[in-house]
Amino acid sequence: MTKRIVLTAAALLLVLTGAACDGGTPAEPGPQPVPQPTPAPSLPGAWHATHVRGRALPDVIYLFDPTVVDGQEVSAHFLVDSAKLTLDSIGGYQHRLWVTQWLGEPGGPPLYPTLRFFHGDFGEWSRAGTELSFESHWLQNHRMTGTFGTDGALRMRHGFSHGDPPVEFLYGL
Repeated sequence: MTKRIVLTAAALLLVLTGAACDGGTPAEPGPQPVPQPTPAPSLPGAWHATHVRGRALPDVIYLFDPTVVDGQEVSAHFLVDSAKLTLDSIGGYQHRLWVTQWLGEPGGPPLYPTLRFFHGDFGEWSRAGTELSFESHWLQNHRMTGTFGTDGALRMRHGFSHGDPPVEFLYGL
């Protein structure tokens, strides 16, 4: 019986407390915090390419079709297997591309690999807002540019060296 009285008293207290709360009318919301934009990721670190020309790696960076190799007319496909951009906190960078050359029939797809090579560069980088600039200390007159997106990705435009047509790469940490 004592348990029943305690439970009845607790239920009555809840009912009375609920009645004093104005029938459950929600309170007016207070000032809401202003949403802040997502900050760009910390620049220093190793950035790895995920896409070239909007397509997932590995993919073609340059295509020479037709071209002559060892006296035969072929198509030469240069595929970027991977790329890495390392930025340090004092404004230095190292850039690495791993590329495979594939040959095929003129006008056709790549059929067989003939050469795998590594392309490297280093120099200084600087930032102005979301824009990045890179000046090579290895390849004369070689410059690269980049932009941070709101998604935290780094979009870079570069080729192998000075004079190569720039290609867009997408990098992430």
